[in-house]
Amino acid sequence: MATAVTGFHPLWRTVTAPDLTWIDRSCAHGTFRRWAALTAHLQNALLTTADAAVDRALLGRLFQRVAPPL
Repeated sequence: MATAVTGFHPLWRTVTAPDLTWIDRSCAHGTFRRWAALTAHLQNALLTTADAAVDRALLGRLFQRVAPPL
């Protein structure tokens, strides 16, 4: 999945392979639609928050928007 995601959007090329695996296991579950939604939310967060960085804390918050718990 990491190869597909890094080819999908250059933003994911800045994320380490272990973190991509963590994202897929924690949120995306191999579903491209969730990766696309997460990409949109992540781009928005990076554009609207001055000190935002792609880290597990930010990604964890975005997971709630993409795949909220049932």
